[in-house]
Amino acid sequence: MHDPGLSLDEECFREHLEGFDFRQGEEAGRWSLHEDDSVKWPNAVIWVAAPPRASGPDRFHLFFNLGGYPNEGPTAFLWDPATKAKLDPANWPKGVNDVHMALRATWNNANAIYAPWDRLAAAGHPDWLVKHAGLLWSPAHTIVHYLRLTHELLQSEDYHGT
Repeated sequence: MHDPGLSLDEECFREHLEGFDFRQGEEAGRWSLHEDDSVKWPNAVIWVAAPPRASGPDRFHLFFNLGGYPNEGPTAFLWDPATKAKLDPANWPKGVNDVHMALRATWNNANAIYAPWDRLAAAGHPDWLVKHAGLLWSPAHTIVHYLRLTHELLQSEDYHGT
């Protein structure tokens, strides 16, 4: 039943947070919602686990814009929950190959990650419809699609820390 205090996109997002796939990832320590009263809809902060690296944290926080969810895909940038601002570029994940390409603070003023599953990045790349069709957002996806792909990127050997 629709909660009249929530927009339909927020209600859908909250249902996805209660879904099996999100909960399974949460229980496995791969991601979780970061509660912060200063973050208001259509935004949310979710952390994604990072593997142990000599110079890296155990997680990165993503500040999501979820307006129009799930018909519109999410877009997110790396966030510092302590300062409640974009993560300092010096603290962004570093690495090679896909990590270097997707997680670079130099793209678009660090307003999004540069990956096919991000709405802002995908909008500028019509060729990704063919090149990365399986990675692009579709309204049939849940937030887990974005989180799983970002988590896999961070878990790869391409990620070297910060």
